[in-house]
Amino acid sequence: MQYDQSEIVFIILTSVILSLLLGGFIVFFFFAYQRRYVQHQKELTQLREEYQRELLKVQLEVQERTMGTIAQELHDNIGQLLALTKLHLFSVPVEPEAPAAQKLTSLRELVNQVIKEVRNLSHSLNTEHLRQQSLSQALQRELALIGKSGLFETHFQLEGNEQPIDPSRQLVAFRIVQETLQNMLKHAEGKSVSIALQYHNEQLAIRVADDGRGFEVDTLRKSGQGSGLNNMYYRAKMIDATFRIESSPGQGTTTYLTMPLVSAVAASPQEAMV
Repeated sequence: MQYDQSEIVFIILTSVILSLLLGGFIVFFFFAYQRRYVQHQKELTQLREEYQRELLKVQLEVQERTMGTIAQELHDNIGQLLALTKLHLFSVPVEPEAPAAQKLTSLRELVNQVIKEVRNLSHSLNTEHLRQQSLSQALQRELALIGKSGLFETHFQLEGNEQPIDPSRQLVAFRIVQETLQNMLKHAEGKSVSIALQYHNEQLAIRVADDGRGFEVDTLRKSGQGSGLNNMYYRAKMIDATFRIESSPGQGTTTYLTMPLVSAVAASPQEAMV
């Protein structure tokens, strides 16, 4: 059976068109699949991040409630017992020349100091008390507590005019810095700790630095032992802030928390729990 030239051309054109259509369908299917795959991965990432945020919120709420309970116990029970102890000590009749007079005076001073320390600790744990203070006041109090140990030199710097922040966001920022200080005290093995607050162009930048031994940030996070660091990153996101750490062995550690003074991401009281 023979085909004339027009039939051959028709067959070739049909084959080419079918091949192009098939190729186009394959390309379309491939890109559609890629688009759906990317969208699926994006949705999975968002779900994971949402799960982490919700888990962190629950953890922070439980932790804040626990600290609030401890603060209340320190104030109501321990504080009252210490006040009663102080009252009894001051009611003990001792002649100024008696051998026990000097020891009794030292004991009274020691009890007074313990009462002040318990009060400071209670205030540091109490959310409502923190809300009544400016951020600079709260952070200076934390540095003062560290300085009283006699193990660290502390430095505080305020640049620009301090401006009010949403109380819930301020509380989260304070807790991030508080945890940073605790990590430095536990691991840094340094002699100096400093905090700098900078208010500029509707932004607040908080820098916390120590002169300790430092560490490899990426190595710690990848090792699975940096859960505390990851929590600070998530907390920062909750208040529309960025959190960054610079550190290397032998070079100390510096953390940076930067946040807009006004944000559309206003943490609710539950979200602010730390």
